Amino acid sequence: MLPLVKAGALSGYGELLAVYGIDLNAVLQCLSLPSDYLTDPERLIPVEAKVDLLEAGALLTKQSDFGLQLAQRQNILSILGAIGLLAQQCNTVGEALQAIATYVTQHIQGLNMALEVKNDIALFHTHQTLSRNTCLSRQNIDHSICNVFNGINFLCGGKLTVRSVYLAGDAPRCLTPYTRILRAPIAFEHERNTLVFDRSYLDSPVTNANPSMRLLLQNHLKKHHSDNLVYQTRWIIANLLPRQSVTLEEVADNLGIAPRTLQYKLATFSVSFQQLLDEVRIKQVCGYIAESNLSLTEIADLVGYSQLSAMTRSFKRIMGVSPGGWRKNLRRELYPRIA
Repeated sequence: MLPLVKAGALSGYGELLAVYGIDLNAVLQCLSLPSDYLTDPERLIPVEAKVDLLEAGALLTKQSDFGLQLAQRQNILSILGAIGLLAQQCNTVGEALQAIATYVTQHIQGLNMALEVKNDIALFHTHQTLSRNTCLSRQNIDHSICNVFNGINFLCGGKLTVRSVYLAGDAPRCLTPYTRILRAPIAFEHERNTLVFDRSYLDSPVTNANPSMRLLLQNHLKKHHSDNLVYQTRWIIANLLPRQSVTLEEVADNLGIAPRTLQYKLATFSVSFQQLLDEVRIKQVCGYIAESNLSLTEIADLVGYSQLSAMTRSFKRIMGVSPGGWRKNLRRELYPRIA
């Protein structure tokens, strides 16, 4: 499975790099990522890429608390989008945290959140069910727990006092940045990341909550959760194409579901896997034609067509013109006097 996260989780990343004289484009290029990688906050990127960017930021800026610093520049809306807005429409802090735990996987796959109540205390757990390197990334853990703290503190009107904090991974050399932000005793090398606070906060009302808006947002998120499968399928196809031929089985495996289940779910949206595969291929063909001088045969090979004729048939069916005709029309528009 290829866990994904919305690029909005790294909002403010480039600005923080700039504070320390580091160029964002240079970092992206170093990691073989396109220059517009973080431009669209709704874009799905691999969680591994998020981790790599956070770790690179810490290394290049020489700031061991880079993840904490980035979280301090963010807010519940920039990180969670509609989910953060939904949380603000809940009646109480407890309801808001339950809503976040329910929908958070739409933003960060593999991230589990849970609210637990024991007598007079509340525990909010987060845990990454991903590769060991991702789970134990110091920067990713710090970034996530700081965002959780900031989010709960915001919902509590800035009055949250944490009893204790438990974090995965080895303890850093300096704890000052943690105690300055979280203002609580901190223990490391735990299985999950947990904030512990008084249960009474859960009953605190969320200021200016709007029940009508809450219902609209819940309906939107339920629909988006389903629509997201089509988006993710397209995204995985696009990322697999340059490296290998793409099959239903491979994409389903990346999504963590059975091939037959993927077919069934796509059918509920009146779309097939083959349709999505063709759409993504043709979109990439258009990009290669517009941005390179590759021959059509070379392009066909790059996007996984066994023969040029197969690409031509698909292209003409979707675009209404052959690849050669589309290239000719494009050049005529760009260079009218030459054409």
